[in-house]
Amino acid sequence: MTQDVLLALGFLMLASAAPAAKTGGDYFTAEHVAAIRARAKQPEYARTLEQTIAKAELIAGRSDEEIWEMIPDADLPRALNVCFGVGCPVHGTEIFRKGGNYPWIMSPDQPFKVKCPVGGEVYPSNDFATYLKAGRKEKLDTTVEYVDDGGGWVDADGKRYWFVAHYMFWEHWRHTIIDGISACYRAWLATGDERYAHKTGVALARISQVYPHMKYADQAYHNGRYPAGINGRILDYIWENSTVTTFGLAYDAIFPTLAADESLKSFAASRGVGDVAAAIEKDILQVAVQDIFEKKIWGNKFELGSLSTLALCINNTDPSRGATTAQMVDWILTGPGDLEFTLYNGIDRDGIGGESSPAYSSIWNTRLVQAADNLARLGVDIVNDPRWLRIARGPSEMRILDSLCPRIGDHGGGILGSPRLAQADLFEFGVQHFKDPYSAKMLLKMNRTPDLFARAIPDRDELRKLAKRDRFADAPFTRDMGGYGLAILELDDGLHKRSATMYYGCPGASHGHLDRLTMAYHLDGRDVLTELGYPAHWGPMADWWVKNTPSHYCVMIDGRAQPARTAGYLTAFADLNGLKFAEAEAAAMWKGAAKDYRRALALLDTGEKSALLIDAFAVEGGSMHDYIFHGLPYGEFAPDLRRVRAQKTGTLAGEDVAFGADPGEGRAAAGYQYFRSPSWYKPQDVTRLSWRGDNGLDMDAWFPRLAFDEVIVADTQPPVTGAYPDTMPYILLRRSGQDLSSLFLGIVETGDVPSGVAKVTRLTASHPKAGGAVVRLTSGAEWRILVNLSGEDVTFEDGARSSARFAALLTSGGKLRKAHLIGAGRVEQPGFQALTCEPAPEWTVSSVDYRAGTARIARPDGRVRIPKNGLVVVARNGGHSASYTLRSAKAVEGGEVEISFGDTPLLTGRFQASWDAASGKIISKERTGGVYNQFVAKRFPGMTAVSGNLAHTATITAYDGAANTFSIDPARGPSFGNGNGDGRSYVYIADIAPGVSLSPTPARTISPRAAF
Repeated sequence: MTQDVLLALGFLMLASAAPAAKTGGDYFTAEHVAAIRARAKQPEYARTLEQTIAKAELIAGRSDEEIWEMIPDADLPRALNVCFGVGCPVHGTEIFRKGGNYPWIMSPDQPFKVKCPVGGEVYPSNDFATYLKAGRKEKLDTTVEYVDDGGGWVDADGKRYWFVAHYMFWEHWRHTIIDGISACYRAWLATGDERYAHKTGVALARISQVYPHMKYADQAYHNGRYPAGINGRILDYIWENSTVTTFGLAYDAIFPTLAADESLKSFAASRGVGDVAAAIEKDILQVAVQDIFEKKIWGNKFELGSLSTLALCINNTDPSRGATTAQMVDWILTGPGDLEFTLYNGIDRDGIGGESSPAYSSIWNTRLVQAADNLARLGVDIVNDPRWLRIARGPSEMRILDSLCPRIGDHGGGILGSPRLAQADLFEFGVQHFKDPYSAKMLLKMNRTPDLFARAIPDRDELRKLAKRDRFADAPFTRDMGGYGLAILELDDGLHKRSATMYYGCPGASHGHLDRLTMAYHLDGRDVLTELGYPAHWGPMADWWVKNTPSHYCVMIDGRAQPARTAGYLTAFADLNGLKFAEAEAAAMWKGAAKDYRRALALLDTGEKSALLIDAFAVEGGSMHDYIFHGLPYGEFAPDLRRVRAQKTGTLAGEDVAFGADPGEGRAAAGYQYFRSPSWYKPQDVTRLSWRGDNGLDMDAWFPRLAFDEVIVADTQPPVTGAYPDTMPYILLRRSGQDLSSLFLGIVETGDVPSGVAKVTRLTASHPKAGGAVVRLTSGAEWRILVNLSGEDVTFEDGARSSARFAALLTSGGKLRKAHLIGAGRVEQPGFQALTCEPAPEWTVSSVDYRAGTARIARPDGRVRIPKNGLVVVARNGGHSASYTLRSAKAVEGGEVEISFGDTPLLTGRFQASWDAASGKIISKERTGGVYNQFVAKRFPGMTAVSGNLAHTATITAYDGAANTFSIDPARGPSFGNGNGDGRSYVYIADIAPGVSLSPTPARTISPRAAF
């Protein structure tokens, strides 16, 4: 039976399993409610119950009349910000440094007042609560200091401050009303006290009167715009998903009480709501469903979770009452909800959602899991694909040193790092559906009190038994996430655990930065080479600075930011004892402006309880290269250089360009207007930069002058929040000329003990993409670092010759003590014997079992050695390249070896498509690009088309995004038709296929016991 047929069975299940019209709780069934009330009596849930009841009093503590009055008319403005990018009338942007992105202090004890966290001033000056209760009939003068009639106060400069509307958005609607309703229905579920159900019903009845008339686009101030111009109802179109989910769950929870609550019926009728249940469904839930259908409420895949919840809570089979549950399910699965599409084309093979930011991507995972659970209760089991296990595990596997999450794109946290992603709902899903040991172990590590309101609580004894089988390595764990585009290098030098990462580009581009090949460095639970992460506010500073290339560890070409977010790819990877190495390239991103754009990153254990981060960046093309670097964020910076000149006015964008200003002439996107007070220094043969005293850490960075002509140091401003310093120095190493080919080399040491490095000297080479350094340790030992990214045999100035990609040679007492070699080649060092690294085997794939995740390769001796933590290989087919990790290998018949990729799926995409004989192309019925699609940043040519029955493959030779067509060998075209005649034929996309070559990186460590 083909996968096409298997998938179709899922839709048939809906017709046979569709529930009858709503007669009781469908999300909160009687059995579920009984379990909640039993748990609520147990001591471990006492605190949760106490907090729920306390929060519920925001609603339950009021009379019915007070609840009705507290829910305002639809036209009262809501404001995400008080004054976007400006802050406080008195303290300006300092308020963000004190309190973060949304700094104002608010409390229901001071209705419609906002308090500045810096000076404690309270705004507005008038009593808006009394004004609102009186019907807002009086005309208020909003030019009087801090008077706000709901539409904001305008200062003398014309800036409008939305004090009341900000309170209305955050404290009144989001926290008091929405969170209050959530706590109130939960208190009913936990206690059975009908007072909570009654008050929830009153609140929902009143909301049913105003909800259809709420239009965020017309009624809200959002990120500097009024009217907001973006969809939503009470809140904006993304956060409104949580709002309608809360209302749906509240309705389902209290539904069994509505028919018998005569007091509610009478009170609601007196206020114009004749049938409470019908009003909630028609004027709240069905309005929300239509908004989701029309994508007026959506974003970050929240809509999959919210609509599947509403489908279960409404449980409608009558089209005259609005959208039916069956229609909602169809919208989710095969309609604009794109769940099936997303499973293959939005989630990468590592299980990461289609956004660059780990935090935003993980939202996809949680909402997909939420949708899968809800759909299962509606009779539609979609968890019939191993990709779901990757969804459960992917976000947390991205962790650094077991504690941190890489701060890529718009990821939150502080300048010193962000904690790893650990989401219990994903792990519970992994345990429930796959009996996954990793998920069980992560649940135990979280050591959290289970959710009082969960449908089921995992048995801890069973989790312990399952967790014992987990094989995911503890830190340090060097690995490659080839689907997401992240190389992770980790080692323990005996004093510190260290990690370096290189982000070469995930397939998704949303919430991403222009940062391909950026690096980061981590030490014992904090970031030491840092990313700015999430912008403090959206706007020019976010676009031109925080999200832009110059704020990252990248190279600018001709003063230009990276022009695209095209994914790069791994070209080399090695995990040796004492050396961790990764190389990746991303020249295609430059759209012809760069012939080469490649970074090699290494972590080297010096053998003396310290480590060196070695960074080599090769760039070819253009007439100006700027290598950009910044160090410890709180360290005292000291350049060991002679200053040539200092610019007294303006920024690096020009003496007449103020900080943050638009330089004009198309130069705004460069971001140089955020480098203020630039100073030029005379470069030395080895430029040394130092940072001292950052929470006990010091850092030294040495840059041998292989390419750059100028050293520029400028002051910059990180996002203005409490987690960042006021300013940070950035360094630009600049080279100018014609048709440049440059190699930038950096060596970084950081730690909490005096430096183990006594001196660094440079080694020039006979090729512009080669060079090195001699690092003398305080012990007298020396590490010779030879970098050769030319692919040729080169000579270094000390007489050494190397054709290897990278070499690190340790000498002391006139003897060679250790050597690490990366890349096939020969290294000759004067006075020492020659060293060689033999070429690695290149295997050709003969067959693939896409269901099993295995492939076969020819190997006459029947052996392929796979290290404990896997073997990273680069898969190549023509100009296409991708990296995968082999997990196991075994000899099979025919002189072949079967290799396994573990639980990594080998099918990386899928489209409803088939061969069209008339055009001679595969034509897709679905979009092949566009928003939230991992192929936005990929290139199809060189990838493989796989037929729907997984029996036939063909290399994609061309792709037309506008027409959604793929070109393949016409002789193979007929194999890509609708094999079972059901009108739904699929074509899968893969990197691994027959004929594709797989090659590990040649690498070896030569120890003292070798013949020296």
